[in-house]
Amino acid sequence: MINFNNISALGENNTHVVDLSKYENNGTSEGDASPTISGKYDGGWTFDGSGDSIDVGSGSSVDFGGETDITIALWANVSQSTSDDNKYIFKGNQFDFQVQNSLNNRIRFEVNNGSWQSCITGNNVAEIGTWAHYTATYNGSEAKIYKNAELVKSCTITGSFNADGDSQSLCISTTTSCGGQDAEINGSIDELMIWNTTLNAQEIYQLYASNFHKYDSDSWELYVNQSYNATNSLPDGNYTFYSFTTNSSGTENTTATRIISVDTTLPEISIIYPSNNTNYSDNGLDINYTAVDTNLDSCWYTNGTGSANATLSNCANITNVTWPENTYNITIWANDSAGNLDNSNVTFTIDYTSPQWQNNETNLTPVIMLGTSIYFNITLNDSRPSHYIFSFYNGSTWINDSAVSYSNGEEIYVVKNTSIASGYINWTWYINDTAGNLNQTNMFNAVMTATDTDEDGVIDLSDPLFYNESNVSSSGITRLNITVGGNATNETFSDLQEVKFYDSSNLLMNFSHNFSETNLDLSNITVNLDSTWMLINLSGQVQAEYNKTIYITDNSFASLCVKDAEISSISNISVECNQANETDFTSCLGGSLTDNGITCEDQGTIIKISN
Repeated sequence: MINFNNISALGENNTHVVDLSKYENNGTSEGDASPTISGKYDGGWTFDGSGDSIDVGSGSSVDFGGETDITIALWANVSQSTSDDNKYIFKGNQFDFQVQNSLNNRIRFEVNNGSWQSCITGNNVAEIGTWAHYTATYNGSEAKIYKNAELVKSCTITGSFNADGDSQSLCISTTTSCGGQDAEINGSIDELMIWNTTLNAQEIYQLYASNFHKYDSDSWELYVNQSYNATNSLPDGNYTFYSFTTNSSGTENTTATRIISVDTTLPEISIIYPSNNTNYSDNGLDINYTAVDTNLDSCWYTNGTGSANATLSNCANITNVTWPENTYNITIWANDSAGNLDNSNVTFTIDYTSPQWQNNETNLTPVIMLGTSIYFNITLNDSRPSHYIFSFYNGSTWINDSAVSYSNGEEIYVVKNTSIASGYINWTWYINDTAGNLNQTNMFNAVMTATDTDEDGVIDLSDPLFYNESNVSSSGITRLNITVGGNATNETFSDLQEVKFYDSSNLLMNFSHNFSETNLDLSNITVNLDSTWMLINLSGQVQAEYNKTIYITDNSFASLCVKDAEISSISNISVECNQANETDFTSCLGGSLTDNGITCEDQGTIIKISN
């Protein structure tokens, strides 16, 4: 058992290593083999791969001739080499333990039972440039190789060690002067142990997990880095341990039993409220969370950069905080008595400013007509806009439009149709933002007034006959009288009616008009009368599918010309009656005549012209 710590109190120096077992198989270095302070545990011994070795001698305790059991264990930091035989341990014609660098970094354990028998791992098992623990065992029927306490190769080999090797030295690194071979190692070695028994996997793991070294003439130190096994850590729980020692006289001593609690479980932190990446209008927002751990110790939180911690007594919720408007990144921390630390964070925004509005506009006026399209517009402002609802009262009930999203500074435009002639029209806007802040505009309104432009007692919205006799442009008429379906003009009408124009009691004109189809505006009609002519302009209001008839008093006419067109004066009719839309009805006098879709009939004192 060699620690390689170069402790002078034990008799070690730059050329001498001490076997701390009772067998005192001390070693002497050759070549450039020398101590290093960079061993696995404190010091170690380093070799440059050229003529370096340590000769441990050939004492009886290292003679294995006729034996069948051995365990070789050591820590090694292998450097890359071009050699295929880097023999860390070599005993004449009995055994060797080596790294084959040039052969893909394999590990080889050889037993000589009369001839050399090899057990070789797969490629790249040896660690290059880092410390690893290597162990070889043999029990007379099976050889095994371990790396870091894990079995990496087992081989069937039988027989006892060759007795011819008993007289040969045990060499750490093999040279021509120690071992008779040029198979030096390139790298470092530490904590070499050789037993004349076969250790099992659990015992090998304990070697890997611990270090036992002597640091003074009568002082030892035991270091244990205990895990469950070579591949698994200790499960969480309580563990008891103690150490005992026995000297060569059989005297024992035992330490007190101690308990170690293994706790690798992080506290579980869950933020319940608020939700992550959400907006809130409550500047007194509470943050609710849970922190769960068997050995929970303390909780605290940081805001933003984490430069300032706020302790949470008894891991209570975060309350009684006034949050100014801002975006916050809160991290809640929790630890336990074992030092396990975990955290959880949440981001939220505090915004308690309601959406703002401006510039309410509309084209709605008190005298706007029924069915007219009217617009309403408004500008909305909020840094975190969400939706608006337009609410409209059209004389009988409030109607809310569906919610519509908006952007900051957007001008909103809504169009509606009026459905009342008189009464109140009201409207308002409801606005919210993503933080839940609400606002409502003023309640705007307009009073709709029903108009009666012609003052006939019938409001314009229900009056298809505009104005009365006084609004007809006329001349040469003593007293104009108009009837619609036999009724005066100050009523409301629908469907097909007969419209008649009289001068006193003399019928001047009549025509049919469907008031359910179009209105009739009397102010657009002209009736001029003279002893020899009559001019009637209806300004395109006559419906073509219905008959029109005019009556003119026969004043012993010598000729008769009818012009079916819009004219401004009688001078627009030619004397010859040969212009466009003019028909000469002289032949009608004293009889009747139909020409160009116009019928003329001389009824004696009255001439009737119709189409």
